Amino acid sequence: CSGVMFSIDTETGFKNAALVTGAYGLGENIVQGTVNPDEYFVFKPTLLQGFRPILEKRLGSKEL
Repeated sequence: CSGVMFSIDTETGFKNAALVTGAYGLGENIVQGTVNPDEYFVFKPTLLQGFRPILEKRLGSKEL
């Protein structure tokens, strides 16, 4: 497994959210867009306060 984290929302530029992605294989595949990874949007202020920070999660596809 590998993952990539972006410190802001990549679609809107919102600075209080982070995007965490993960998939089987190399992280390079996530960056290049050759796999459909799991995605988690995290609200950073809630994380710092010790509460559940996940705003949204999307499951990617898994190939066997």
